[in-house]
Amino acid sequence: MEEAKGLVKHVLLTKFKDETPPDQIEQLIKGYANLVNLIEPMKSFHWYSLFFWVFSL
Repeated sequence: MEEAKGLVKHVLLTKFKDETPPDQIEQLIKGYANLVNLIEPMKSFHWYSLFFWVFSL
């Protein structure tokens, strides 16, 4: 089978429950980041935290 060439990006969107402790979230993020060391084709991991505020008018 021929090896694929080029860049492929994957996006993981997640939402944690309000009661999830911040240290548990940090451990999960570190676990995802460690996949770079376990999966040879995986070149990088980026984590972004987005907060959305909803206003009622």
